[in-house]
Amino acid sequence: MAKFLVSPPARRLTFSKGCCMRNLGDLLTATQVCQKWRGSILNDAQLWTTIEVTVQCARDVEALARVLGLSKKLPLHIRMEFERPSAASEEAALEQILGVSSRCAVLCLGIPHALYVGLVNRPAVFPILRRLLFLPIDSLSPEPS
Repeated sequence: MAKFLVSPPARRLTFSKGCCMRNLGDLLTATQVCQKWRGSILNDAQLWTTIEVTVQCARDVEALARVLGLSKKLPLHIRMEFERPSAASEEAALEQILGVSSRCAVLCLGIPHALYVGLVNRPAVFPILRRLLFLPIDSLSPEPS
């Protein structure tokens, strides 16, 4: 049986069920207790419907794709921010979100202004969207010397 592994940078993903926010790394650890736990956790789509992610690299985007898949067809609550990712990672992460736009109930994006402009000019359908929050951020300024 293949292991569901996420590299350390992707563990910034968190999920919640109800009001209790948990770390993705803790959830993945719980999947390794035994086969029954693993099956229960990986098959409970509700556990994977509230996602917070800080995208820094391609591994974060890969982890996001895995979690979105585990949420099956349930409505999603997504908060995504970018922290100095490559342009390819930014684009790939936005494509993941647009791919599930029909399931987004809450969407909060902390993205650079240029991505915001590009995003609002793309066709996407958000039929169940109840809350949309854009937090355009300027490109991060260089570290002080």
